[in-house]
Amino acid sequence: MGVRAQSPAGSASDMFNANSTPTGSISYDFKYRLHQDNVWAGLSFTGGYAFWYNYFMGKDAASNSADAGWHLYGYNANLRLRFQDGSTTQELEFTRGTDGSWHHYTFVFEKVTNTSTNVSVYLDGGRVASQVIPMG
Repeated sequence: MGVRAQSPAGSASDMFNANSTPTGSISYDFKYRLHQDNVWAGLSFTGGYAFWYNYFMGKDAASNSADAGWHLYGYNANLRLRFQDGSTTQELEFTRGTDGSWHHYTFVFEKVTNTSTNVSVYLDGGRVASQVIPMG
């Protein structure tokens, strides 16, 4: 298992929004390694590096669209960033390392407008996903 990091409640967590920073951007940088095993026993997959809905980093209170924020979670053999604004959910799915080695991830959130943010995901220095999320 691991640790799930979550921001403080309420407006104190605004410091983690790209639109709230003086530069209009914010980056998250971390390393991640998976062990080859069936993390959640009893689900419909067996062994390998697959896992399901284990949130481990985010700025939200829950995984439903009613709670504004974002979080990172595993989905089968990929990772997903989920963004919620209180009524809408957007997701950006991207690859993850499945070789048992440590991998370096960087997320860059950049303000496009007051109501949209460009999200770029880097894996081991190469961009693997990028999308404009219609949320500020």
